[in-house]
Amino acid sequence: MLRFVPLAIILIALPAAAQPAPAGDVASRARYLAMAADALARSGDYEEAIIGFKEAYALDPRVEYRCNVGIAYYRAGDLPRAHLFLGLCLERGADLPAAFTDQARRVLASVEDRLRHGDFTPIEVLVTPLSATIRVSSFARDETFEGWRRIWLPFGGHALEASAPGFQRRVVVVAAVERESQTVNVVLEPNPPEPAPPAEPAAEREPAPEPEPPPPAPTDAHRFRIPQPVQVARPAEPRPAFRKRAGTAAAITVVSAIAAVTLHLGNQDSKFETGAVTVAAYAMDGAAVISAGVCGYYWLRHVTTPSRTAVGASVAPGGAMLTLSGSF
Repeated sequence: MLRFVPLAIILIALPAAAQPAPAGDVASRARYLAMAADALARSGDYEEAIIGFKEAYALDPRVEYRCNVGIAYYRAGDLPRAHLFLGLCLERGADLPAAFTDQARRVLASVEDRLRHGDFTPIEVLVTPLSATIRVSSFARDETFEGWRRIWLPFGGHALEASAPGFQRRVVVVAAVERESQTVNVVLEPNPPEPAPPAEPAAEREPAPEPEPPPPAPTDAHRFRIPQPVQVARPAEPRPAFRKRAGTAAAITVVSAIAAVTLHLGNQDSKFETGAVTVAAYAMDGAAVISAGVCGYYWLRHVTTPSRTAVGASVAPGGAMLTLSGSF
C-alpha cells in the first residue's frame, strides 16, 4: 500500500514536539505545517491533512507537498481529485526519489483502473490559450490546473470555468453520463479593446482682436511737416492801408482848409468880390469837411483793427523752410 512521503527523506526531520517556526521563516513554517498534516493523515484525519498540505504548498511550492495532497485524497477515497494531484505530482517527478515516483505511478495506474470501472467519465480538456487556468465546479476552488489535461468526473453535471489574463472568461457545462471519453474544447476570446476616452471639448476661444492698421510710413516730404500753421499773437497795430488812407485824407483836409481860408480872406479884402470865388471858397470848405470825416473814419479803422501774423514750417528737399506771413 502506498504510504506518505517521509518528510525526513527530503527535509530535515522536526521533533514531534516542535514549536511553530517564526513567521519570517517561510520554508520552516511550511515544513512545520507539512509535519502537522502528516501526523493528521497517519491518524486518519485526511480532510484536515489535505488542508495542511495545501497551506504548506502555498507557502513553499515543493512538489512533495502536492504529492501528499494526492495521497491523502487516495486514502480518503476521492479518486477524481487523487488522479488530478498525483498527475500534477508526477509531472515534477524529477525532484522526487526514484523509488517514490515508481510507487506513485503504480498507484496512479490503480486509480485510473478504478475510475474506468466506476461511474466516472474521462474528459479530455483542450484549452486555448495553453496558459489558461481551468477550475472544475465539483473540485475545491483552489484546485485548478493549466493547459490540456485528462480529468475524471463523476456522473452528473459539471461546469468548467476557463480564464486567462487578457481574455474573456468562459464557462462550459459538461454532462458526464457514460464511461466513454469526451473532449471539451475551450477557446477564449481576447478582451475587446478598451474604448478611447472621450476627447475633451475644445475650449471656446474669444476671437482675437483685429490688428490695428500700421501707421503710414513717413516720406521725406512729410516726415517733419507741421500740419497746421502756428498762429502767433502780436500786439494790435494799425493796418498799413487804413493808416495810409487816413494820412491822405488828413492832407486833403489841411490843403482844403488852407485853400478855403485863403479864398475867404481874399474875397473879403478884394474890391471885386465875385460869385466864382465865393463858390470856390465854399467848395474848399466842403472838401475840408469831407476829407476830415474820411480821415477820422480811416483813423478809427486802423486803431481798432489788429494785425494778423502766421508762422508756418514745412520740409523742403535738403532741409526745412519757415515762413512768416500776415499784415502789420
